[in-house]
Amino acid sequence: MYKIGFGGAGSFSCHRLDEPDRRSRTTSAGHLVRSLAELGRFAEAMEPAEVAIEIAEATHHLFTIGYVHFAADDLHLYRGDWSRARVLLERSVTAFRAANETLNLPSALGSLAQAWRILRRPRRLSTVSGRASSYTNACWRRKGV
Repeated sequence: MYKIGFGGAGSFSCHRLDEPDRRSRTTSAGHLVRSLAELGRFAEAMEPAEVAIEIAEATHHLFTIGYVHFAADDLHLYRGDWSRARVLLERSVTAFRAANETLNLPSALGSLAQAWRILRRPRRLSTVSGRASSYTNACWRRKGV
């Protein structure tokens, strides 16, 4: 569908691509969004985050959807926009669970628990914290650790 490209002087463009390329490009855009957020360049990270989410949703590929939402939440967490981060994290967790993705799910659940704590939702916090812990333990057991 689209190719996410980054030119000089912070320019950003999208071009049509095949399905496998869409998934890899959206996860690359997720890395870009995280990097820009960590540098405090929030305004620059907004457009790639929105485009990556739009493209990921169009792929219907659960890992891609989960990962891009998980990357975009960092942008809002670093900005202190906990409500928007919570929405993105909830979508990420839903996608990761549906995909049976165990590598990123515990981290997403931990971030979601943090957002709920900040937003004062204690009943949900204990449930999510317990799930994050059990998913992490299950991952370690599968690896034989």
